[in-house]
Amino acid sequence: MKNIILLLSFFITLFSCTNSNNNVNFINESDSKIDSIILIGNQKCNSLKIKNLLPNKSETGILENCNETGGDGSYIVKIYTKKNVITKGFGYYTNGVMYFDEVEIKFTKNNNIVVKEKF
Repeated sequence: MKNIILLLSFFITLFSCTNSNNNVNFINESDSKIDSIILIGNQKCNSLKIKNLLPNKSETGILENCNETGGDGSYIVKIYTKKNVITKGFGYYTNGVMYFDEVEIKFTKNNNIVVKEKF
């Protein structure tokens, strides 16, 4: 019985650490329409793209872990509006694996980007 509990604990820990997708919630608190949002991590992995996010609306996407060798780095979010491109770096990844379970990215009325990572 003890061995079964240990084995079960091992597999639960193993699978909880290898989440293949992470939720990203984009919130547009501004008065402007966002033409597109691009979230970039490891350059060898696919970026997450959201288009046409209206004022005071939100949208959720999934950023995939691709586990491609590529060293360590951080994420970059780029928000394109009719007038501007606003860029912000945040977070950390190792070989394409991110260390958050969920991230919230807000575009504020002052044209700032606020990022909250949830672990």
